[in-house]
Amino acid sequence: RIVFQVIPDAAWDKGQRKAGLAWIFTGLQNPAQDRGHTTQDFVNSPLIAEALAVRSSLCMAATMKLSKLRVCSDSLTLIAAINNKQQMKEIVGIVRDIQEISSEFDFIVFSHIPRKNNERADSLAKQALRAVSV
Repeated sequence: RIVFQVIPDAAWDKGQRKAGLAWIFTGLQNPAQDRGHTTQDFVNSPLIAEALAVRSSLCMAATMKLSKLRVCSDSLTLIAAINNKQQMKEIVGIVRDIQEISSEFDFIVFSHIPRKNNERADSLAKQALRAVSV
């Protein structure tokens, strides 16, 4: 079976403590499902926003019954925390959620990608944030 890829990202508004969360899948048969976005209130940092975006993308992948997944984030700190190489107090609960959801997949890997490879998800996250910041 194919390994699907998801690129999650977040945009954060410090003043409003809101985040726009977005994710883009590659490899899906149905292009209507290849992207998604949402917003989250009471977000205290960009790192928390990034972690929430990863968690949201995993929930979507689980709902779509994808069994093999590569998650690509431009946050080195977050990838290190998920892969148990570094713990960050502010995201420890969200990382636990991510690891728990990850157990539902037959195969899952978390990889870092350069920010320039994340432009579509970044743009979608910013659009989601702008839509609620009006």
